[in-house]
Amino acid sequence: PPMVAWLIWLSTFIFGKSEFSVRLPAFLCWLTAAAFMFRLTLDLCDRSAAYRSAMLLAVLPIYFGLGFFMTPDAPLFAAWAGGLYFSERALMAQDRRAWLWSGVWIGLGMLSKYPTALLGAATVIFLIIDRKSRHWLARPEPYVAAATAFVLFSPVLLWNMQHNWMSFAFQGADRWSGSHHFSFHVLVGSILLLLTPMGVLGIGRVLLPGKTAASWGCQAQSGRRQYLWAVTFTVVPLSVFVLYSFFNVPKLNWTAPVWLATIPLMALDMVSVPAAAKSVWAKLNRFWMPTIVALMFIHSGPYVSGPLVWRLARLC
Repeated sequence: PPMVAWLIWLSTFIFGKSEFSVRLPAFLCWLTAAAFMFRLTLDLCDRSAAYRSAMLLAVLPIYFGLGFFMTPDAPLFAAWAGGLYFSERALMAQDRRAWLWSGVWIGLGMLSKYPTALLGAATVIFLIIDRKSRHWLARPEPYVAAATAFVLFSPVLLWNMQHNWMSFAFQGADRWSGSHHFSFHVLVGSILLLLTPMGVLGIGRVLLPGKTAASWGCQAQSGRRQYLWAVTFTVVPLSVFVLYSFFNVPKLNWTAPVWLATIPLMALDMVSVPAAAKSVWAKLNRFWMPTIVALMFIHSGPYVSGPLVWRLARLC
């Protein structure tokens, strides 16, 4: 899809052709995603969790990297976060106007990378399984959102019509054809690299069944729906990549946007588990701080360790 090329063209047109101007849109996409995730966590949980949500986006390897490398994943990341924020406003807060903006961001996401369509699939499934949301199926707003996304995506459709459906074939039939290899272990390994073991443990904990509103520190009437929303918008897109891994080798970065729906609850879990608690998770939760410190050191390695090595070399 064309979004990455459009953003590079716009940035280089304004700032000239340089590495800075090529990378700048990636950083702006990261800032956009961080702003959406802060507001999403604030609406779902509280301000303390919202700050931790932004911190996780700044230190977890995949999200840190997306702010530096101008690939199709950078605008996908921002659009996915925007789609999540407005879908939560539409579904949880019952905001009619949020439906239109949800369609806008899903459409922009599909201009960035086709898996954004999985947000639409998650929305449909949530409308079906959540009793308080089913009334939207009889209202025009969800269909206006779908039409908006379709209109924004239409340049890609027109281009594919003129080029023998080239990119759809590449993303569809070509990826699923050929020799098959069971690669679920590769998918698990990639998730560990993207999120670190502590991130995987944190997401596993917040997705465990049986969570109550008290577990999230939220109001009783909305806690269960928040959990259902996070599970639906995580499991639905993840299931596609899990199914693919049974037959083919998945790419390292594919599941990166999937975990955005669970990061607010994971951030809240970091706040709500008492440090003095004696549970197994409370003990594991203490490893978040050394993990974050280690990640900050690793990310800054070229800028910190480089001058240090140079000085040591001069002393020798």
